[in-house]
Amino acid sequence: MASVLSYVPASIASAGEAFDAMLDAQANVEEDSAFKTALADILYSPAAALPGAWAGLAGEVYSVVKNITFKQSKIMSKQLSNRLYSIATEEGKASAGVWFDYINAKGKIYDHGHTAADTKINGAQFGVDFPVTENLKLGIALSGYKSEADLSANYGGTAKGVNISLSGYGIYNFPKLKGLYALGRLGVGLYYTEIDRTTGSGARVKPKTVDVGLSAYGELGYSIPLADRYKITPFLGIQADFLRGGGFTEHDPTLGLIVDDSLYSQTSGVLGLRAEAKFNRFKFNAHIAHLAAFNDEKLKIQTRYAGDPTKRKYEIDGIGLSRNTTWIGLGADFAVKENFTINLNYDTSIEDGKTTDRAISLGFRYKF
Repeated sequence: MASVLSYVPASIASAGEAFDAMLDAQANVEEDSAFKTALADILYSPAAALPGAWAGLAGEVYSVVKNITFKQSKIMSKQLSNRLYSIATEEGKASAGVWFDYINAKGKIYDHGHTAADTKINGAQFGVDFPVTENLKLGIALSGYKSEADLSANYGGTAKGVNISLSGYGIYNFPKLKGLYALGRLGVGLYYTEIDRTTGSGARVKPKTVDVGLSAYGELGYSIPLADRYKITPFLGIQADFLRGGGFTEHDPTLGLIVDDSLYSQTSGVLGLRAEAKFNRFKFNAHIAHLAAFNDEKLKIQTRYAGDPTKRKYEIDGIGLSRNTTWIGLGADFAVKENFTINLNYDTSIEDGKTTDRAISLGFRYKF
């Protein structure tokens, strides 16, 4: 028969190990303290109160916040990849242009051995680019997102965040091989998040975190015409994301978490295929892309508990990043005028056999 402990979420299990270590350290301390009392309250809690106490010790919402940050970068890179590809394959003479995309995404964060979290991401991207040569365009893009995560069904709390990112991008069409293109983006983002949760002692805390991210995406593709109206485009890419998670202190003098700055990263290879069909002013497209990560990022946090006199740090498992993500999407463009196009796209992502995100984007491009 399987042990009951095998069904305990990994973050709760690591928080339980920290709890046991703190109890052992206090066993020979004769003086009473608020910290010792808080540990005893958990130890002798009724069964119904234990899930909330363990979740309070684990603070899993913080790894969820980091997970959403990486998720935002993936969604932004996916949408920007679609946009830059459409610019790279524009017909006619190279010209300057502006574009805008509104993006709405809803999903879940899963990881085996952890509680699931519901997520929402709402935002927009705006860009402007200019031809440097007949075959090279350079541009800048500004994006802003709001995000939400909800673990309240599992006593984990909630999080609301705002992200502002600035990116530079480039598009190059190889003149000696028509249809071959390269595109890339390099960006930096600031992520501000407000947490609302309950600690292991039952205190409600509302800490704020500030994270800084660096992300890069590169793609090489080749458009192959199948007929006058149709073409397919296989492509290869690479995506790299780096995040410095800012430290914070929860205002609970007994079991509040004290976390220092931390670094996280994930780099993935990308393999994809796009298909297009053009009918007069309409252009329809379908695309699929698979991201395979080269590293396993668990998003663990190193924390100590505010009232612990030993000031020992403990490692708490987090909801890690998936190593395999598949994006599947459909889209349509309509040329209102020769230099003005509106577009609508729908994308969904699959991780470990589960649908994790559904994103809709609506935008336009205007060429000068």
